[in-house]
Amino acid sequence: MLHPRHRIDGFLSNGSTTSAVGNYASAVERFIWTPLTNRTAHIYRMIVTIEDAGAFDAAKYGNNITLTKGIQVVVRNVADDSQVHNLAAGVIKTSGDWGARCFDVDVKKWGTGNEILVVRWTFARAGSPIALNDSMYLSVELNDDFSNLVNHRFLIQGEYV
Repeated sequence: MLHPRHRIDGFLSNGSTTSAVGNYASAVERFIWTPLTNRTAHIYRMIVTIEDAGAFDAAKYGNNITLTKGIQVVVRNVADDSQVHNLAAGVIKTSGDWGARCFDVDVKKWGTGNEILVVRWTFARAGSPIALNDSMYLSVELNDDFSNLVNHRFLIQGEYV
């Protein structure tokens, strides 16, 4: 049995993987998270990690990927997949776009190896956490070619209330 304020730490998944590396140009790929049945979740933040070879470019995605359709971060209705809320207020097409929405963006360089862009999007700092009941789900929707990335993941943190 869950404690009433059970902590949530979970990666969004497309049903088979949590790594959003692939070519999704021909059809939207959704990486989602859905709360437990009969529970309400408060999502306080999402941590996005993007690992790529070479130096990151604020005007591109990762090192040198041009996104034409971009990424949407939305809350959807389970029953009909309708969009309840677009959290990104549009689409994310560049590494710099993460900073425009989240502020807490940092490129990690350790001297050798790949660079990693880490984004901390604190929804609670924007006024309140994202409240999801079991009739909604959080979806990061990709509709471009991300196959040149080394890693690409979305971790949410929050609690059941």
